[in-house]
Order: sequence, then structure tokens, then C-alpha cells
Amino acid sequence: MFLRVFVFLLTINFLSSTEMKELTLNTGYKIPLIGLGTYLIRGTEMTNRVIDEALEAGYRLFDTAQNYNNQHFLGKAFKELLPKHNLTRNDIFITTKFEPSTIYKTEKDYEDLVREALRNLQTDYVDLFLLHWPGVSGLPNNSTDVLKYRHEAWKALSKFKKEGLIRSIGVSNFMVKHLEDLKKECEIPPVLNQVEWHPRCYNNTLYDYCKENNIVLQAYSSLGTSSSTSLRKDPTVMKIAERIGKSPVQVLLRWATQNGVPVIPKASSKNHLVENMNLDFTIPESDMGILNNFTQNMRFDWDPNNSIDKTNGLSDNILIIASDFVTNSLALPNGAPESACATMTPQHGVEPQTSESPFRIVVPKSNINGGEIIDVTIEVDPGRTFKGFFINAKTIEDEPRVVGEFLGNDQEAISYNFRNCGGTSNTATHSENELKSGITLKWKAPENYQGSIRFHATFVQERVTFWINQLSQEIVVTPLDNAGNNIYQECLRTKSCFGLPPGCLEQENCSSFGAVIVRDGTYTFEMQSSSGAGYIAMALSFDKFMGDDSAIECAIESGVIKAYASLTRAIPQDYGARRSIVNQSAINLITSRLEDGKIYCRVQRDIRLEIDGTVFSMAEQHFLLMSSGSTASPLSIGFHDINYASSTKSLLFTEDPVEITSIARKALLVLHGSFMIAAWIGLTAFGIFSARFMKKLWTGKQIFGKDVWFVIHSSSMALTWILTIIAIILIWIDVGEFKFSTHSLLGIIAASLCFIQPISAFFRPAPDDKARPIFNFMHGSVGKLAQLLAVITIFFATQMDRANLPDWTKYVLISYVVAYLIFYAMLNNLAIVSDIKAHQNSLKGAERPQSSTPPLAFPRRIIFILFSIAMLGFVITLINIFALNV
Repeated sequence: MFLRVFVFLLTINFLSSTEMKELTLNTGYKIPLIGLGTYLIRGTEMTNRVIDEALEAGYRLFDTAQNYNNQHFLGKAFKELLPKHNLTRNDIFITTKFEPSTIYKTEKDYEDLVREALRNLQTDYVDLFLLHWPGVSGLPNNSTDVLKYRHEAWKALSKFKKEGLIRSIGVSNFMVKHLEDLKKECEIPPVLNQVEWHPRCYNNTLYDYCKENNIVLQAYSSLGTSSSTSLRKDPTVMKIAERIGKSPVQVLLRWATQNGVPVIPKASSKNHLVENMNLDFTIPESDMGILNNFTQNMRFDWDPNNSIDKTNGLSDNILIIASDFVTNSLALPNGAPESACATMTPQHGVEPQTSESPFRIVVPKSNINGGEIIDVTIEVDPGRTFKGFFINAKTIEDEPRVVGEFLGNDQEAISYNFRNCGGTSNTATHSENELKSGITLKWKAPENYQGSIRFHATFVQERVTFWINQLSQEIVVTPLDNAGNNIYQECLRTKSCFGLPPGCLEQENCSSFGAVIVRDGTYTFEMQSSSGAGYIAMALSFDKFMGDDSAIECAIESGVIKAYASLTRAIPQDYGARRSIVNQSAINLITSRLEDGKIYCRVQRDIRLEIDGTVFSMAEQHFLLMSSGSTASPLSIGFHDINYASSTKSLLFTEDPVEITSIARKALLVLHGSFMIAAWIGLTAFGIFSARFMKKLWTGKQIFGKDVWFVIHSSSMALTWILTIIAIILIWIDVGEFKFSTHSLLGIIAASLCFIQPISAFFRPAPDDKARPIFNFMHGSVGKLAQLLAVITIFFATQMDRANLPDWTKYVLISYVVAYLIFYAMLNNLAIVSDIKAHQNSLKGAERPQSSTPPLAFPRRIIFILFSIAMLGFVITLINIFALNV
């Protein structure tokens, strides 16, 4: 038999051409050779992400079903995402399925079913509609009515095909006997038969029959399971994969397509989507022979040969732990007791049901982070209800243990109780025995566990009707790197990082650190503050400036770190953040700690968050802001007086980390500091020296009718006045309020003295007025006092956390003061000597008639030029230090 199959399959190796991307159905429509199975892909966020990535990877065939409960999610995703990829409805192929049932009794029932599928999928037609199973829900296996219901369902599909609602019709899980029964009674033959098909489960007789009757055979469960029995872990498959340089997954899928069998593997991560699509290679004939001669009869799903009705064997994706209910005519009103943890089988004196359970456990994803909170949903078939349940999650290992924690529920209509099965609140059960048509629970993954888990449950419909061993899909839990360890280790490997001051990531010494981690559609923000901070926050911004941004805060309240979602405020309001207008359930604090005065936290955020009419989506580009401050309250965080930064460009965060090479500076603060440095380190010194020592160096020369020294002095001081006023306005805009500190107080005094100087100069006495010497003394003294206070103020600025200036900045300022005093002493001594030689006392400050060039004019000019160069050098140096570190 195996040799016969091998020879047969080799005869169709012409199909291995990498150029073949489609097969033609007997209706003339083309179906892609590779599609995406969407079982367990549910929820708006997950569906949108997976479909977006699938379309980008080149998928055009999407397979769903009525009982997948995701058609409405898919419909919304197609409507939103097809235009994004420059596609239309005609560019994709949609397959859906339904199971014949006794609840469909008339043609109108079937029409309602089909139109509901079209409405949910938001399409005018379905490319392919399948009968999901040869059996009939609601009928025993040996019922004589099975054929009648099956044929009625097929006739209904045929009618809708003729009307154009369906382009092609087919079947799933049909064996030859089922196809023959359909052929005898029905006018339109199926175009496709979807069955479990892989090297350990293929049926040569069925393949021959489908080929002879022009029916495409399509494979599902091509990879087997994700457990230790998975085909992808088979030693033979792994050896072939290593030999040809492909993955085991690609080998298994290519085995099918190379034999002309289309595949629809499930995938929810971008890497797997791309891997499954990249089948443009050929498996050598020798290796195909090995795969074709595998031992058969290893099924991972139900076997249509055993019964025309489903058995209770479900796909390997699902593992559920049974619950234990004490004997009662009804489910216990307060739920199952903790004694149920051990046996997890109801002691009702009857055997559990062996038919397929009408209840399912649905989780939103197959990969989660340690500490992540997810929704666990119990879904129920239409028209069915249950009274009791008992559910928990167990590790997949030789000695399974219950892990994780169920959290308090916020549902008003339905609630549940907790049980401690070897841990705290790690099991959930019902809290009343009313009929239930579904329920959603919140479960938190163990933080430090690494491995796979499955949810286990038992459902009680009535005392004598219950199901055990109901299983969820397998979930892989990956712990985030430990909070207390090196937070920089995974930067650009698994997370996008940035920090302050600039360059601190390389040195691993950031005073404020932030990172974004993207795993399987989950977005986690990681933050660490400097010691003594009251909060640290990150925000998504449409620009690089604070105001109207979606923020996540980690703040200290009564010694405990709490996380909040907020919307930052902008001028003319005060800087701060509003929490009350934001849905706090959009974030979850995964882990936090307060160590050595440093705040550390990880916060999970929804992909999409709408605040006050504005949508902030992680699927779109944003500037990333980070801030830290010393104060926080239960209502809002305070001003970011420690750190504030923005990314230099708009970023899109994906599972591939983004390199943030630099941080956008605090523009207003940089301008404030730069203007003050230019005014008080450079221009003021230049103006004072020109008035004090340069009056007689350019005698007889004027600019616009004024002496050269006066033009230099007045211009310098006017620019100082202008820059000081502008700098004060800028910092007021930046801060939004006056914050008392030594720096701010001295700065205000210096600015006030600066402000009155030009006013007093405007009203100065005439040169020959007897009050002129008094004015000169007072004007000069006020100017020198203002300069002294301004320089001291700049010294205090170097010690401010917000400035982030290196410690050695103060030594640059000390060097400036020393150089200033040296030049002052040199010019002052030369002036004294010059006055002695010229018999003039130029230090008295009185105006004198023009005269010839005074003695020692040349060296004084040289020193003044050197002084000007030195002051310019200090200004440039200090501005660069300030701008590069703030």
C-alpha cells in the first residue's frame, strides 16, 4: 500500500513547480494553494493584527466557520484593511462552513444562516461554503434522518449558489462513502473536500476518488499538534528540514502542496505567517519518498471513518481540566468546593457525556507574557446553556500543577467565585446555579513561569448531563526579563529602549529609562526612574511636545506603586495629566517594585485607546514621550521637574525593536538656557568691559554719530535685556507656573535689575551734569550686581536634576570666572598705568573731551580682543554642554 501511494504521488510531482500559486475549482474559480486558517483568532485587536500581517505576507485565502465565532471580527478587519493594502474584495478568497443541524428545518432557516454569514463577513458573496461535517448536530450516530438533513443542507447551499450568494460549495471531513451518498442525491457536486491531511494521516482511496471526480482535496491540521507528539518535532521531519535548509513546518506544508494538496495552516504571529507562506522550494524525491512512507493512522482530530457524527476528540490545540462537582440535583449554588481540586470529576453517579461538548474555552492568543492579564471566555453553542463550571490552568508537564490567578470580575449580570487549588484564587467556579449562556473571566499568568499551559474545565448542564476534560488551546508563557536584573540587556533584541541623559543606554546608567516590548500583539511599557522620583511616565504623542498625549504613569502612592492611564494637559491649562476621562481598564500593571528609591514598573496597554474622541493606536506611528517628576497625587502627577524627553521621530512599534538613536531636546528649556548664557556670560561681560576700559581706545571714531565704546556697550546691553526677557517668557511657557528655588529666585532678581537698566540709562544726566558721576556709579553697580547674580544663578542651574548637566560643568564656569577676573585685572592695571602716563584719572568715570590716543592703547586693544575671543569660547562651550545634555 505504501509503495503504491509513493508511486502515485511521484506521478504528480509536476505540481511542485514554485510558480503554481492557485488551483482551479470545477466551477472555474481559482483558489490559492496556501491559505490562513482562522480558528481561535478572535477579538478585534487580535484579528486586525493577524489579518493585517497576513495580507502583507501575501495571504489571499482565509478559512473560517460558523462555530469559530469570528466571522464578524474578520468582516470588520477585511473592510478596514483591504484598502490599506490596495486590495478589493475580489482579490481575496473567503471560505466558511456550517454544520448540519436539526435546528435548521426549512429553506428559510438555511437562508438566514447564509445571510448572517454574509452580514458578519460584510460581503455580498462567499467564495466557498462548506458542510463542516457529514453528521448532523442533535441526532444520534445511527439515526436514519442523518442523510435527510445532510441532503437538505446541500440542496439549500446549491440554491444559494445559483442565486449568486455563494460562488462554490464543498464539504469537510467527508469520506468516500459520504461523497457517494451526496453524489446519488444531489445535482451539484462539491468543488472541494477539506480533511485532516499530513504524512501520518492521508487516504489514497479518498485522494483517487477526489481526483477522478474533479474535487480538490484541501488539508487542515497539516502540522499535527503543538505538543510533544507534534509532527514538527518528529526526528525524521527535523532531519529532512535540516538537510534542505528549511524548517520542519515548511517541510510538512510543502509535502502537501508538492502533492497538489492546498493547505490552510493556523498562525497568529508574524514570523509564523511568513514562514508558512514561504514554500517556494522543492523537496527532493528521496525525501518525499520517506515522508510518503510514514506510518499512518495518527489522527489529531476526529475520525470521520468511525462515525458520521463527531466524537469527543478535539484538536490538540485544546486541553481543559475537568472540574469536580458534589452530587446535587442542580449545580451547587455557591460553586464547587475545594475538595473538587483533587478528582475534578463530578460525583453524580452517572458517566460524563462522550459527545462533543457544546461549551468551549476561548483565549485571545497562544503566546503571552508572564504576569499578563487575559480574558478567558466560555462560549456556548446557540440554544444551549449551563449551570455550573470549574476551571483552572495547568502546566503541561509530567506532573501538572495549577498556576496563575483569577481576578475579580466586573460583570454585573454574571459573577463567579474563587477556589484555592494549591495556590491563591487559581481556580474559578460559579457563584449561582442560574442558566448561563456564556461568561468571561480575567486570569493573570504566573510572572516567573516559562512553558506551556492549558485551561481545564468541567461543565454541568444538568445533574446527569456534564462534560469533563474540556480543553483550551495551548498557551506559551514567556517571562519578561526579571525586573531587578539588567534592564538594558534586551535593548534592540526584544525591546525598543531610550533613556536620559543622552548616551546613557550605552553606558547603562540612565537616570530615566523607558522601553516598549511587543510580543504576539501585546504592548508592554517598561519604565525605571531615578532615585527619589515621585513618578515616571511614557506617552504616545502626535507631535514631540507635551499636551493632549496618551500617557501611562507609574506613581508612588502611600509607598505603593500604582499605574494609571491619562491624557496630558497643554497650555493654557496647567501641565499635568487627566485620569478621570480615560478608561483605566485599558492598562494592566504587570509588575512593579520600589528599590533604592527607584520606581520600576511594567504596564500592559491595549492596542487601541480612545480618549475624549481621539484614538491612540499602537498600530500607528507616534512620537514617544518620557517624563519624570518628584510629586504625584491620587488625582494627577505633578510637573516633570526631573526629566522630560521626546523621540526625535515618529515611531511604529512592532515585534522587531526600533532603534532610537537620539532623544529630542527640551526645546524651550534649551532656548532658555542658551539665551541666558549668551546674555550673561558673553554680552554682559563684553558690554561692561567696553564701558569700563575702552572709552579712549577709539578716540575720534564714531558709529552713527556715537562713540565706538558706547555703541558696543549699548548694543550688548540691549541684546542682554532682550534675550533675558525672551528667556523668562520661554521658561514660563515651559513650566507653566513659578516654582520656587534658589535658581528661580536669583534669576528673577537678576532679571529685574536688568529690566530697569535701560530705563535708568534713558533718563541719565548730561555729561556735564553734576549728578552724572552719581549716575555712572549707580548704573555701573547695578549692572555688576545683576551680572554677579546671573552668574551665580547659572551655577545653581548646573545642580538641577532637570538640566541633566554633567558634574564637571561647574568647573567650566569656575574657569570662566577666573578668566574674567584675570582679564579685568590686566585691563584695569593697564588703564591705571595709562592714566598716570597721560596724567589723567580715567577711573573716575567722568566724561572728558576727545584727545589723542592714550598711552598703552595697542596692548589694551590686543587684550580686549583676546578677552572677547575667550568669552565667545566660553559661551559656545557652555551652550553646547547645555544643549547636548538637557
